[in-house]
Amino acid sequence: MKKKPMKISNRTQFDTAILRMFFKEAIIENGLEPEGYYVEINHARGEYITGWGYYHRKVIQINIPKEIDLTKLINVRKLAQVTIHELDHNRGLKHKEMLPWNKLNVEWAAKYIIETEEPKVKPRQDKSAKREENARKKVDEYKKKIKRYQNLLKKWNKKVAYYDRKHKAASTKEES
Repeated sequence: MKKKPMKISNRTQFDTAILRMFFKEAIIENGLEPEGYYVEINHARGEYITGWGYYHRKVIQINIPKEIDLTKLINVRKLAQVTIHELDHNRGLKHKEMLPWNKLNVEWAAKYIIETEEPKVKPRQDKSAKREENARKKVDEYKKKIKRYQNLLKKWNKKVAYYDRKHKAASTKEES
């Protein structure tokens, strides 16, 4: 049976590729398989990294504050601790059965630097030029259609003329 890949839904300004590597490693470090996981990353309403882990499901939601600080870096240690805490919920653990999130050992996360992505700026297109180009294409298209219909008209006029001549010849034969 084909395994479903881990899916990331990133609605923040942070680099999705780095977040994907980070969460994949977090899942593996917690002794789980990343296949089939769905990780949703949103902006937090407050100033703390928060999350939800659903019991016995491969779904976690992590909320990262929108305004981090001037360095535009996430505190990866706290992010890793919250992530591991939520993954424990996926395993079915309740708060009484696990260590507090801030006591979790997450040395593996120290190598990550999660920065904001540079926004992708689309080049502005001159709408007027695009409309003009489209109008010129339409003019060429209809000129071709007119030429085609004129040729068809000539063709059918020749056939009508042929039948007119044929009927005229037949009528003159009958009169004689």
